[in-house]
Amino acid sequence: RVSIAMALYVGAEVTIFGWAPTVMELHHGVPVERARLAPTLFWIGMLGGRLFIARLTSRFTPSALLQVSSLLGVAASVLLVLVGSEVLLWGALALASVSCAGIWPLIIATTGDAGHETGTTITVAAGGLGASIFPYLSGRIAEILPGTLVPAGAAPLLLLVFLLTRTKTADARR
Repeated sequence: RVSIAMALYVGAEVTIFGWAPTVMELHHGVPVERARLAPTLFWIGMLGGRLFIARLTSRFTPSALLQVSSLLGVAASVLLVLVGSEVLLWGALALASVSCAGIWPLIIATTGDAGHETGTTITVAAGGLGASIFPYLSGRIAEILPGTLVPAGAAPLLLLVFLLTRTKTADARR
């Protein structure tokens, strides 16, 4: 379950940051010079979000943070489609990056008991699988659906992450 959750999460992540510039430019009229900044700003938000999540782990369990992060990611993915102004679009992208920031490390944090190294390695490999499959799938979806809907494709993936990780995690057994 955890490996599937990781593959789905990484798929959601690459869908959001990979398609953001295209959707911003072609469907929201953001000038290309600004739209091209979307992946960089997404990853800056990821960095800040991961540092923030690291601080929160002293107050909340990894599972609780993972659940909240997943649901915020669902909301952010939907907002990327619904917002109409450029300012709100950048805000939705910022929310997406910060909400996604903790999911990868929190999935890893919830995999472990003694001897968890093999499972953790498989989980990380599953992330690579998600990173390799979902850009292709997103492109195929964009051929069928309006391009503005592509970032929202991350929403069901993050909802599945929420469902797959809400039971039987390491901190729940403590």
